[in-house]
Amino acid sequence: MTAAAIRVLYVDNELSLLETGKLFLERSGDFTITTALSAPEAIRLLELERFDAIISDYQIPWMDGIQFLVEVRTRFGQIPFILLTGRGREEVVIQAINSGADFYLQKGDNPKAQFAELSHKIKQAVSWKKAEDAFKKSEEKYRHLIEHSDEAIVIAQDGMLQLINHRMVEFTGYSEQELLSIQFSAVIHPDDHAMVVEWYQKRINVEESPSRYTFRLSPKDGSTRWIEISVAATDWDGHPATLNFLTDITERKWTEEALLLFGYSAGQHLSIQEIAAKIHPDDRTLAHEALTRVIGTGEPYTIDIWIYRNDTGELRFIHSKGQLLKSEQGDSASVFGINLDVPEQKRAEEELRANLNELTRQVSALRESDEKYRAIYDQSPIAIELYDATGTLAHANPACLNLFGIEDIQAIQNFSLFADPNINDEQKEKLHLGGTVQYQGPFDFEKVKTLDLYPTSREGIIWLDVLITPLRNSADSITGFLVQIQDITERKMMEYEIRSLNRDLEQRVVERTSQLNASLEDKIVLLREVHHRVRNNFQIIISLLNLQSQSIEDEKTQQVFRESQNRVRAIALVHEKLYQSTDIAKIDFDNYIRFLGNSLLQFYGMKGKGIILNTRIQDIHVDINTAIPIGLIVNELVSNSLKFAFPDGGRGEISLAIQRENAILTIMYKDNGIGIPADLDWRNAKSLGLRLVIALVGQLDGTIELDRTMRTTFTIVVKENEGGFPISP
Repeated sequence: MTAAAIRVLYVDNELSLLETGKLFLERSGDFTITTALSAPEAIRLLELERFDAIISDYQIPWMDGIQFLVEVRTRFGQIPFILLTGRGREEVVIQAINSGADFYLQKGDNPKAQFAELSHKIKQAVSWKKAEDAFKKSEEKYRHLIEHSDEAIVIAQDGMLQLINHRMVEFTGYSEQELLSIQFSAVIHPDDHAMVVEWYQKRINVEESPSRYTFRLSPKDGSTRWIEISVAATDWDGHPATLNFLTDITERKWTEEALLLFGYSAGQHLSIQEIAAKIHPDDRTLAHEALTRVIGTGEPYTIDIWIYRNDTGELRFIHSKGQLLKSEQGDSASVFGINLDVPEQKRAEEELRANLNELTRQVSALRESDEKYRAIYDQSPIAIELYDATGTLAHANPACLNLFGIEDIQAIQNFSLFADPNINDEQKEKLHLGGTVQYQGPFDFEKVKTLDLYPTSREGIIWLDVLITPLRNSADSITGFLVQIQDITERKMMEYEIRSLNRDLEQRVVERTSQLNASLEDKIVLLREVHHRVRNNFQIIISLLNLQSQSIEDEKTQQVFRESQNRVRAIALVHEKLYQSTDIAKIDFDNYIRFLGNSLLQFYGMKGKGIILNTRIQDIHVDINTAIPIGLIVNELVSNSLKFAFPDGGRGEISLAIQRENAILTIMYKDNGIGIPADLDWRNAKSLGLRLVIALVGQLDGTIELDRTMRTTFTIVVKENEGGFPISP
């Protein structure tokens, strides 16, 4: 035997056929054959040894070849599997292919030709498996390289991403599943969308387009990421596609933009001294403190400052963010900063704040100040108050007077900020120290009138959002306070209304849930009572049949009555089990069948007299529409076995196995009695029992097969019955 011989496990319950096949296949020197007479024996061998292929007959003990195939696929993976079937078993062939068999072979009259064909199919199946394993190993190797690349690697085809690596997930913030299920253009920045799609289409159509360019991604978190892409045309599953390598250049772009913002050309290097020289003197202390903090503690900084452009000298307001970057060895560090030009709206806001500061510094000449500042101040929809350094009110704009119901500012000119009862002691202390204070709270006009703070025409309570900012001069001394006030009463009322509605809704949900639970409990109790009463009614019928049978002398007629009693008892037992079950919608099938079988053993006087009933049922729970017909089927089969299979009263065994896959139930019923006569046309039998079994199987849209080679073996496959259960003759 050569070292490269193919190891084959051959399973068949015919020993002579096993030995013949083993001799024939091993004669060539290409195979080493291990034999097994049953599926359990084969499974034990598979647990101990490795085999290159499996040959199995369809008719093997304990489980058929299809069930054995499913067990192999579930527990031992994709071992090449060849199924042997008898001629005329086309339905088995179709089932074998659907279950994953690699080949099937029908047994014939010429063993030599059959084993020659079997030898060819084994070699072909093993060859295919080796090729598949080699391909997977090669594919895993290249996927490892792609997954560990520092660049994002993607393949795009028909507008979709067909392959991505982990870097693309990091770049976008989307999961791999999300990226593979959306158009790739969905992650491109809207301003670059048309350009990227156009160049992608040109690359697919083999038209001239750049192989390297930059664009922006729009990650899931709403940020923007700059990308440099290298792209090439490729083929993916036989269709045109593009292979793309993406490099993150966001930091480089930000650096270039920062240089341009400062008025320098891209590529220039700025020292700390050069950067400091371009910062407005009023903001240099703030920038120095931020830089000192990031170097000393590693804590990132975010500041808003004014700078002078290097080329034009123009004053610009920027938003600056920075963090500490350490070398890989940890022995040196540098500060990486991002500077963004603040939008015009922000600049306008800062200009307004600067103008208000200027107004405060010159409060004595406020009425004679420039008309531009006066217009901004007077027309602002925000209520604004200006206080001097002592906290005494100096001025208020029209929006403020209107908000507080004041006709003449002279009436409140002596009002002190530090006497305002709406500001607590802690906030007042913070203002004394030069800190900014912001708070929201109710403002009660009745309290104002009671304390005689100032004359007001308004009544009731309003909600205010107040921001108090100390104003400073160039020497950092406090020159006054700017107070900005917004009326948020309507918003607060809406919040209150929403909270009230939520509380009302929650209460209604609780009440409705309680009602539904009570109603459900009532229905469950009622349904249990229905099952109990139905079971009692069936018991009455059984008793009536029993009384009637006592007056009948004819044995056959009495037998008919007794069998009718058993059928009624099988149906009544379903209702009894549902009444006793915690789940009134489903019945424990294992418990029901064992109870039914033991009742029949006792009825026919077989209890404890050598007849054993073995059941092997999965954890199966079915509703009443399925339990009743299958219970009647089992009742008839067990009754037939007890009446006819063991005529001499000797020992015997009845076995019943039920399995479920989705809504399909497979019933394997066997007895080792004398068997059904070979000349009996059982499908057209005059016996009511078999006719009833066949009718019930048909109404469950199922099939029934009888195997007489192993005494009596019925294989029944049915669907769970979701509707009602009419019994037809």
